[in-house]
Amino acid sequence: MNNPGTFRAPAISVIVPMRNEAEAICGCLESLLSQTIPISEYEIVVVDGMSDDGSYALVSNLQARFPNVVLLTNPARVMPAGMNIGLSNACAPVVVVAGAHTSYPSSYLENCLAYLDKTGADVVGGPLLTTALDHSFVPRMICAILSSRFGVGNAAFRTGMKEGWVDTVPYGAYRKQVFERCGIYNERLVRAQDSELHARIRHNGGRIYQTPALLTHYHPVSTFRALWRKAFLDGEWQCFAAVQNPQSFSLRRFVPALMLLLLFGASVLAFFVPGVWLFLAILFLSYILTGLFFGSTQTGRSDLLTRFALPFCAFPFHVCYGAGTLVGLLRARREPALRTSTHGAGPLDDKTVPSER
Repeated sequence: MNNPGTFRAPAISVIVPMRNEAEAICGCLESLLSQTIPISEYEIVVVDGMSDDGSYALVSNLQARFPNVVLLTNPARVMPAGMNIGLSNACAPVVVVAGAHTSYPSSYLENCLAYLDKTGADVVGGPLLTTALDHSFVPRMICAILSSRFGVGNAAFRTGMKEGWVDTVPYGAYRKQVFERCGIYNERLVRAQDSELHARIRHNGGRIYQTPALLTHYHPVSTFRALWRKAFLDGEWQCFAAVQNPQSFSLRRFVPALMLLLLFGASVLAFFVPGVWLFLAILFLSYILTGLFFGSTQTGRSDLLTRFALPFCAFPFHVCYGAGTLVGLLRARREPALRTSTHGAGPLDDKTVPSER
């Protein structure tokens, strides 16, 4: 880590929202405290969502040792509220959004500043390298699903090392003036708030740039049950984001729901039209063969079992995501509050609308 020193006038503020991240937060902060730029040139603003697993104490101990660590409390507990609290307290003209489950290379902040200057972009970020902390079969399989185009579609930051303009990036570095122009995080969106914010930024003429120089290592959930739950919730909240802001609509996020409707409709019809069973068989075979193809071409460094199992393990992931999307559509139709967005278009000090969840 860098040696502590006098902390003045940071060039960059790193906001880390967290809730119950005792297992991951120290690794995240240690990577952020080991940057190539002097410790006096950046601050780390940790916003704790009322953790009850010891996370707060862990960060408090680091804060006592490093003068650039700021620890705040987020009574609303959800990530977008934590981000808005962090934005309100950030001192620097550049803000980096950091995830507690991610570790950052030592040159990350230096490269963020360099690429904002080099490209003139409003937001810069890099691809995610999904890596398992446990190398048993299930964590390896989860990594294969989340890093394959078969699993997550054409999400550039998950499936490749693209250099260029994109529609979204994870853990972006933002010019703070972007939030003054486009609004802050929508606190009604417990999830999918990044994609909705980025849609607003693009709609207002902002540009988002991805570079492999900002590659980060993401450590996903380690059980299928947690993956399926995450998929359902992600599908549900991506739907809410698209309903509140149609500009954030992306076809890839609705493909699993369309697949689920097709399978359900064909399965019901098959009881009345016997020939439909053949169609279903061809559909499943095509799905498996496509998964095997992508498993061979995009998970080439994985073992043979992981590549072969990809379509079979990805199927419940896609079903859960699609089910979440359909539930989200039904909820958004029945609950007017989910169809309105009064937060996200205000200035940095606008905190008038509480989180829905």
